[in-house]
Amino acid sequence: MKSTRQDAWSDKEDVLLANTVLDFIQEGKTQLDAFRDVAVKLNRTAAACGFRWNASLRQYYQTDIEIAKQQRKQQLPVSIKETTPVKDDKESISLEAAIDLLEKVKQNFQVPRKEPQEELRTLKEENAKLKDQLKRYQDACIEMEKLCRWVIEEAETK
Repeated sequence: MKSTRQDAWSDKEDVLLANTVLDFIQEGKTQLDAFRDVAVKLNRTAAACGFRWNASLRQYYQTDIEIAKQQRKQQLPVSIKETTPVKDDKESISLEAAIDLLEKVKQNFQVPRKEPQEELRTLKEENAKLKDQLKRYQDACIEMEKLCRWVIEEAETK
C-alpha cells in the first residue's frame, strides 16, 4: 500500500512555486529570491523549494521560462500566472488547461493591427493574387480535360 508523505507537495503548492519563480524571472530577480519568498508562504525551506523546482517542475515550464525571459527583455507584464498546470508523471496537461493557456498567451501577444486602409489594400492585393491563381488552375483543368479527350479519341481510333 502506497502512503502519502506528510510533507508531499500539493498541486497548489507546485503552481504557487512555479508562478513565483516565473514572476521573479520576468522581473529580473533571482530564482534564489523566489525560493525564499515561496518558502515563507509554504512554511518550507528555501532549499526544499529550490530542490522541488529543479528536480520536478522546471522541465515542465521550459516554454514559460523562455516567455518570462523574453518579457523581461521587453518589459511586458507577465500573465502566465495560474495558466500552466503542473503535469504529473503519468498525465500530460488537460485539453482545457492547454486552451486556457493559449488564450492567455494570445491576449499577451496581440499582433498589432494595420490601419484599416492599409489592411484593406493588403487584402485586395491578396484577393487579386488568389483570383489569378484560381483562373490559372481552371485553365489548367480545361487543358487537361482536352488532353484526356484527345487521348481517349486516339485510343478508340486504334
